[in-house]
Formats: sequence, structure tokens, C-alpha cells
Amino acid sequence: MTVLDNVKDWNTFVLEHAPKSGAFLQSWEWGEFQRAVGREVRRYSTETSAAQIISYPIRGRFFGWDLHRGPIGNSDVLRQIQDDIKKTRGIFLHIEPGYRFEVLGSRLAKNRQPQHTLIVDLSRSEDELLAAMHEKTRYNIRLAERHGVVVESSTPDNQGKLFDEFYNLLRTTAARDRFHLHSATYYRKMMETLPNVSIFTARHKDEPLASALVIFFAGTATYLHGASGDRHRNLMAPHLLHWEIMRAAKARGNNSYDFWGIAPPDEPNHPWAGITRFKMGFCGEVATMPEALELPLHHFWYSIYRLAQRALP
Repeated sequence: MTVLDNVKDWNTFVLEHAPKSGAFLQSWEWGEFQRAVGREVRRYSTETSAAQIISYPIRGRFFGWDLHRGPIGNSDVLRQIQDDIKKTRGIFLHIEPGYRFEVLGSRLAKNRQPQHTLIVDLSRSEDELLAAMHEKTRYNIRLAERHGVVVESSTPDNQGKLFDEFYNLLRTTAARDRFHLHSATYYRKMMETLPNVSIFTARHKDEPLASALVIFFAGTATYLHGASGDRHRNLMAPHLLHWEIMRAAKARGNNSYDFWGIAPPDEPNHPWAGITRFKMGFCGEVATMPEALELPLHHFWYSIYRLAQRALP
């Protein structure tokens, strides 16, 4: 058995077998971030496979285990995982793989990470990237520039200011679009724990209009969290924001930009339909991950959990 028990060996293996989208979820640093916010993290490896699993809180003393964008390599490590976590109070293993495989005794489940995403190839020149975009997207980028919108990225000197602006915009967005928001501490821990995260903020006359938290890993910049205000929407700040993130990602040597979530291609009335139209204007490649699987570990408690899930609105 190969033991990948340090950040260098672990990340080297992940990089060698990285899925097309979301490889950062199996990075050593992501596990340390999850540990910093109170989750239990376990790592397993064989000669040909590795997986990082993270506890998922459920009401009471029970929990589930999450395996997102893994196993890395092949699925040989799953037997090792099952034998180990059956000894815990975890009642299921939720798997969102980067490739399709079967797990005996598992059932299909709802994906928690984006199953469909848009990935822009950054190996092309800036002129080629702009030429590939939808005409309206190009126009809005130039419009934002003409109106004096500028994009600032986080540094040790301005990170505190940009974080506060990001979180304030995120609160505005969550209230407007009605989605769950983590505490400020969660995002601060992300910034403190992950060495490869940056905040980008588009502003006009020093007023923040749109902001994004981007993680860099495995040659990919991933748009993990984004927010925008309610003022000056006519200035098209989000268009310029994403263009400048792409330019910064290219400058850092990344070869792709992952928009981290679009609506399923066959669901025009999906809640993400509007944001999907915006993202598609940048003309990337649609990537689809396999459906999630859940493997019950304690069948009685898992059946209770499923009944409770069905009762939720």
C-alpha cells in the first residue's frame, strides 16, 4: 500500500489524476480548510487510488461522509474507506466522482457540487479569447472599461478591505437571490487556510460593484463564490470582472477557467438559467460530471435520514 501522508505526495498524485472540474476538492489544502471549520477529514490511498473524505453534519449525533471529485485514480480505495468508516457514526458515504463507476449497494443521489459547468480554455491569446466570446459579452466588457470600472485583486496589504467588501456584497446577493450564506468566519478561514485563493473586486469610483472568490489549483482557476450589488448594474461590472480574472489566471500560468456551475443543458427554466446565459457569453466548453451516489453504512439510520429528507420542502 502507498501511504500519501504529506501535502507534497498527496497533491502530486491528485495533479497526476485530476478530474476536469473540481480537483481542488481533493487537494490537501482543501481538507485542512475543512478541518479548520470543524469537519473531520480522513485520507486514504493505495498504489492506484486516493480519496479525501469530509464529515457532513446531520441532526443529532450522526453525520455523513462526503467524497467529492474522487476517488482520484481508480476506485480501488473504496473498500478501504468502507471498512474504516463503518466503525464511525457516519450513516452514509456521499460520492460525487470525477468519472463514472459503479458501487455495489449504492443509490443515485442529488449532487451537492455543480454537476454541469462551463470551462474556458485559457491557452489561447487574449485576442482569441475575446474573439470567441458572444458579441454582447465583448461589448459589455468594453462598456465597463469606458465607464471607468476597474478590477482589483487581493494582496497582503488590501486583503482585509477586499474581504469585507466581498462579504457585504455576498450578503446583498444572498438576500436578493435567496440562497444559503455561510458565516463570515467560514470565508475568512478559507482565505487564511488556502494559499491559492484570491478575491477580485470590480469597482467604480471606489464603490464595489461585484466581487469573486477564486481558487487556483491543478492549472485551473475556479470561480468558487461570486457576489454583486444592486447599484449601477448598467455599468456591466461582472463582465469586466470575469475577463480580468481570466487575464490574471493566464498570467499565473493557468490553462483553464471554471465558472463552477451552470444549469443542466436540457432545463431552460432551471433557477440558474439567467446566470447560465451570462456565463455562456464567454463561450467555454460545457463539462458534465457523473450523478452523485450514496452508499448506506448503517441501513436503519440511513432509512430514517431518507424519510426526513423527503419530508423537507
